[in-house]
Amino acid sequence: MFSSSPAQAPSPLAPDVTLVPLAAHAKAQGVSAGSLARRARRGQIEGATLIASRWYVPDPTPTATVAAVEVQTDPGLSLPEPPV
Repeated sequence: MFSSSPAQAPSPLAPDVTLVPLAAHAKAQGVSAGSLARRARRGQIEGATLIASRWYVPDPTPTATVAAVEVQTDPGLSLPEPPV
């Protein structure tokens, strides 16, 4: 999905893939951004994409899907009468 966050870019690969900047991904993993940039240039990072001279990688966090849940109410229950 497209995100309005300035730290994320829409993916040119698929509409449901969110790309994050390589530096943010490196920081989350505790490694240097330079080492991941070298790996991206060598094609060692799957899904790494170069956009406007910056590397982006697919967001590693899974996206949550929300399923529609039907609300069931007990017909015997009613709201209390409002005070007058």
